[in-house]
Amino acid sequence: MTPRFLSIAVFCYLLISIIACQSDSTDTTNKSSQLDYETLAKDFCTCADESIALNTEMKGYLDAGDDRAFDATVNKVQVAFDGAILCAKSAKKKQTDQAIDKKRLGASLKRTCAEMPPRLTLELLDKVK
Repeated sequence: MTPRFLSIAVFCYLLISIIACQSDSTDTTNKSSQLDYETLAKDFCTCADESIALNTEMKGYLDAGDDRAFDATVNKVQVAFDGAILCAKSAKKKQTDQAIDKKRLGASLKRTCAEMPPRLTLELLDKVK
């Protein structure tokens, strides 16, 4: 009786393990297939807030002809942009492990984050894969 009980217990354990593994793979598939481009665009926009603000500030310096202030801001812009890239990569990873459709995300970014400069949009789309 003990060998029979042991066999049944092992069979049940294997069955439960197989079912659990199938559930995990289903969750991963759902994660990647449910990519919401509007939400991702909003997340990207939030990530780029500081870069957008600094870009606006630098544009003001250019318009005013204040080269010193402009030059002093360049390093801040690079640091902010690097932070925006890391943040955007993290936001993307929360939604999917798959590649994104750059055209769809670009269109969503235009709608949800109109203040983002086109160059910054292109850089984000290029660097976050």
